[in-house]
Amino acid sequence: MRRTLPLFAGLLIVLMLLAGCGSPEPGTTPSGATPSGDGAFPVTVPTAFGDVTVPEQPRRVVALGWSDAETALALGVEPVGAADWLAVGGDGLGPWGQARYTTPPQILGTLEVDLEAVAALDPDLILDTRSSGDRERHDRLTQLGVPVIGIPAGGENYKTTWRDQLRMVGAAVGKPQEAARAQADLERRFADARAQHPQLQGATVVSGARNTLGEYAAYTGESGRLAFLKELGMVNAPQIESQRTDGFPSRSRGSG
Repeated sequence: MRRTLPLFAGLLIVLMLLAGCGSPEPGTTPSGATPSGDGAFPVTVPTAFGDVTVPEQPRRVVALGWSDAETALALGVEPVGAADWLAVGGDGLGPWGQARYTTPPQILGTLEVDLEAVAALDPDLILDTRSSGDRERHDRLTQLGVPVIGIPAGGENYKTTWRDQLRMVGAAVGKPQEAARAQADLERRFADARAQHPQLQGATVVSGARNTLGEYAAYTGESGRLAFLKELGMVNAPQIESQRTDGFPSRSRGSG
């Protein structure tokens, strides 16, 4: 118990530190950086469903995967349609994001996608890089006849890493250099946070959630929540990590 309060106090400071260092505004580049072009097209993006070729610079992007919209927006591309996975409301952006829309997107479904609503937006690119990886979902989206950037290999069950998502979205929207700079910036901030808070190195942590049924879940495996904490130097509690489930391998569930 003596280590618990310092640990969470340090974590809170780190979270505030990272939240205060936002991504560049749309259409801008970090100070001192040389603006890059839109990238060369056509571009081919490897996915778990095979290589996908984007023939030309997309103008109407629909972002369906978890945080695909935020990733595109941070690179200066405003999706015309987006999925609000956290039920934030409005344009689907939480207060933690600094990049903002000039024209709010149409909010679309998350688990269940309305193909007619997507088609009505006349997209020329669909992003679904962080999703269940369900083949039927992917095949339904490809029926619209536009490039669909699905999950990477090994990204099933929402396990696409932030690095893979940033790389794939950056390539597909013609912003590979911007994506590379954003990754370098995030990695630098993680390194700074680790250096400023050495007490977090090797500390065990439990990341959990409570669903609408009153059940509690502790995350395991490669979930995004744990990935964030591991970037800060922490490790998942062994007694939690060992309790894998067959239904959703990135969580361990229990009632209470």
